[in-house]
Amino acid sequence: VCEETNSLISDSIGVSFPIKDGIPSLVPKDGKILGVDDDQIKSDAADAAMNKE
Repeated sequence: VCEETNSLISDSIGVSFPIKDGIPSLVPKDGKILGVDDDQIKSDAADAAMNKE
């Protein structure tokens, strides 16, 4: 839960859903796709490569 944006964030799918009257609105059209910066992509790729070893 992000109190700053009053939303529920799903890190696994990279989507933020608004919370209305204390209830997350998990309707797909209400969700906002979160941006991923290049540094995070590189970090994730490096982590995945290390886990294979």
